[in-house]
Amino acid sequence: MSTDYEKPAFKGIKVGVVREGYHRWENAPDKCAYLRNWHRHLFKISVTIEITNNDRELEFHEMQKLVNHIIDTNYIPEYEDHTFSFSWESFYDDTGQGRDEDVFVINSCEDFAEWLGKRLYELFEHKRGITVSVSEDGENSGMVVFG
Repeated sequence: MSTDYEKPAFKGIKVGVVREGYHRWENAPDKCAYLRNWHRHLFKISVTIEITNNDRELEFHEMQKLVNHIIDTNYIPEYEDHTFSFSWESFYDDTGQGRDEDVFVINSCEDFAEWLGKRLYELFEHKRGITVSVSEDGENSGMVVFG
């Protein structure tokens, strides 16, 4: 049996985290006017990070912890000067009625994917390909690719 084969064009690991959150599209066109109101989603965040070997050079669980850490604390080791443009904040509906708990609020899936992707790409010193996808309830998603 021959062991000659083409090397893959890309090799990576993929980790995922889920956050309950709210967002709205303030400038939605009239045909999608319902999106102007705050609405809830389970934002499913998927991160793919390039690897160079099959011996788990990056451990799934450690990468998942890193992604959670960046989101939860708005802090990236060695990159303290970066701030998180989205927030855990008190959520208010359009009538100004507040809720007691803090909730995760983002502008768009694309914005959040780009924010997280940039930080991971910087953290890995631009040496690994990074893909971040953020979906609304596992259905529709925004995606960015670095490297």
